[in-house]
Amino acid sequence: MIISVEGADGTGKSSVAGYIKDRLQEMGREVLLVREPGSTGLGERIRLLLLRDESINICPKAELFLYLSARAQLVEELILPALKAGKIVVMDRYVDSTLVYQGAVMGLGVDKVLRVLVEFFGSVFPTFTVVLDSDVEDILARLEAREKDKVESRGVHFLEKVIQAYRDLVEVFPERMLLVDSRRPLEEVCEEVWQEVKKRL
Repeated sequence: MIISVEGADGTGKSSVAGYIKDRLQEMGREVLLVREPGSTGLGERIRLLLLRDESINICPKAELFLYLSARAQLVEELILPALKAGKIVVMDRYVDSTLVYQGAVMGLGVDKVLRVLVEFFGSVFPTFTVVLDSDVEDILARLEAREKDKVESRGVHFLEKVIQAYRDLVEVFPERMLLVDSRRPLEEVCEEVWQEVKKRL
């Protein structure tokens, strides 16, 4: 089982993913928690390149393939062995981030990107995906409290498109994806998500 947590930056993905992991472990389940891009040596190097290196500009197509490279390594090195061992994989971002950011917002085409994802990662798609939804004002207020990375610094218009693209994607995959309002207290959001996870165990 793969559970992914998605949404715009600043919606609480890492906190919710960590909460799911903790609750699953309390039930006696073995869990692998990973983030994208990252969690492997190659993935963390690519993460720095994509999110922190201000010295280079990366075009949308190159950005897509860098994310896919990090994902390919993550799947082979960690996810497939974990699934084979009977573990539940909890992910802070996964394939839907690519559909939203590179496919929809960066203009490469959701259908085109989806075909690539299905071709290479179709056997390891999420079983259940939580999309943490919010509005621009709430997200900007949260991001003010931390140093922004390159993606978080792309501005209000970019953020608006990300929020809407996630909402659109939930309508396309309603059987797999659930939209959750993240503007409430974190404890309330985490508990709602956990109840939904339990239904799918």
